[in-house]
Amino acid sequence: MIVDPEAISPADLLGTFETPLWLPHYRAGIWGEWSLRVAFLAAGRGYWGQTYATLGSAVLSGPVRDGDATWMSIVPMEVESQEIGIAAASGHTVVLGLGMGWAAANIALNPAVERVTVVERDPDVIALIAEQGVFDQLPSAARDKVTVVNADAFDWRPDEAVDSLQADIWAKVVEPGKWDDIHRFQANIGARSLYFWGQEMELYASPVAR
Repeated sequence: MIVDPEAISPADLLGTFETPLWLPHYRAGIWGEWSLRVAFLAAGRGYWGQTYATLGSAVLSGPVRDGDATWMSIVPMEVESQEIGIAAASGHTVVLGLGMGWAAANIALNPAVERVTVVERDPDVIALIAEQGVFDQLPSAARDKVTVVNADAFDWRPDEAVDSLQADIWAKVVEPGKWDDIHRFQANIGARSLYFWGQEMELYASPVAR
């Protein structure tokens, strides 16, 4: 794919932070209630506590109950927190929540993954990622693994066995009710393995872990 010279390059904005993950290019714009833009940041803290000098971040913002929120961004914390699930994915992997598409794209690049089904309930988010050409930037072998389904993660059920479930539908790393959400997803999907965004932080915050 030929990259637009005005495209946002998240990798260039990450400064001293390095990741083995592949990061697509984006263009700033508005799709329905969603916007994609660059936020300028002088520093960013990683998921494991280290602070990195950065230039900025590509940010996806969208609706929540009481206004707008950042739903996904390419900052050290979010990248490191996604690396774990991406590395653990295998076989038929289901991703709940499309977001900016880069996590699902990296799952498709994992050689242990044969098929990626992405479940996203908001058609504007699906349109945003399609117009950005996120999956089109992948090599054809990885791109052909990906299917995006417009459905609610709480109701969706697979048409074949799921080896790996990756869930990321929340605006915050730790949120009330997340464990209940996970149990509901797994009851419907029955995946052989499961990872969800912020899993380590949720475990740390859990009274059971203390």
